[in-house]
Amino acid sequence: MLLSTPVIAPRSLPPGRSECLHVAVGVLRHRGQVLVSRRRAGDEFAGLWEFPGGKLEPGETPVQALRRELAEELGIEVGRVMPLLRLPHGYPQHTVVLHVFDILDYQGQAQGLEGQVVCWLDQHKLLQLPFMPANGAILKAVMLPKVYGITCASHLGVRESLVYLEKAISNGLRLLQVREPAMDNQQLYSFFASCRKICWRSGVKVLLHGHPGQALRWHADGVHLSSAQLFALSGRPLPQNVWVAASCHGRRELEQAAKLHVDFVVLSPLKKTRSHPQAHPLGWKRFTTLCNQAALPVYALGGMQRSDVITASESGAQGVAMMRGCWNIDW
Repeated sequence: MLLSTPVIAPRSLPPGRSECLHVAVGVLRHRGQVLVSRRRAGDEFAGLWEFPGGKLEPGETPVQALRRELAEELGIEVGRVMPLLRLPHGYPQHTVVLHVFDILDYQGQAQGLEGQVVCWLDQHKLLQLPFMPANGAILKAVMLPKVYGITCASHLGVRESLVYLEKAISNGLRLLQVREPAMDNQQLYSFFASCRKICWRSGVKVLLHGHPGQALRWHADGVHLSSAQLFALSGRPLPQNVWVAASCHGRRELEQAAKLHVDFVVLSPLKKTRSHPQAHPLGWKRFTTLCNQAALPVYALGGMQRSDVITASESGAQGVAMMRGCWNIDW
């Protein structure tokens, strides 16, 4: 886990190995806004926007580097942090590994102490800015919540599911996947439209588990692809302003999702589940390894509860995806 077994910057590079830079990045939030900075004239990638942070010094952990860099760049003292994303990114000359953290609290008023422009922006405006190449996945992670709910109307019933959905939204649910493989197309559309109406009243994003074209026709906020669909595609199936998610079970699928520029994935099964009793669970150790090699936000799926959010985050995940756990039911 990132906090319990932190990366420490190497004091020297092995002979013949290309440079790998470890960078600590901080996400500061305040009332729906996020702090970003613009690179100065004369810097590499001048004029592009980024999240504050900097390279690890020899012997530093990511958290130590984060605290030092944000004190130097912004004049703030960082308190508690939570891992958000560990992102490898390849440049022609070197590889960068970004250790991204949510800043839970800090002291001081952030300002550009090194001559850089800094500003607070609404989350939905971030995609309008030209960002550093490695920051794409961070932008997605910043906009994604910690919990990804999945419907199960075939077990609960349609009416009961809609009641549970309204309750979950009142308790903070902000992202929903409508997944009902037992329904025919007419039943699915009727249920999806009801979910969408409830979700949109509260600004909740709703994705359809199905075909990308179907998601567009039904005015979903995005599509959730199966692992089989990942390998049937040669490129991203929908525009950048529509969410694309996918189900993954191992490294091969994670790599394919990254090639297709999928926005986020669920990785499963983490624990043994009643819905897939024959599937071998990954466990937290294997999940953490896969998650930290992924180049995009990952949700943990399989036997998850809301109480697993912190463990998942410390393992490098975006959060947890839940079906039974989201609706607080024990079957």
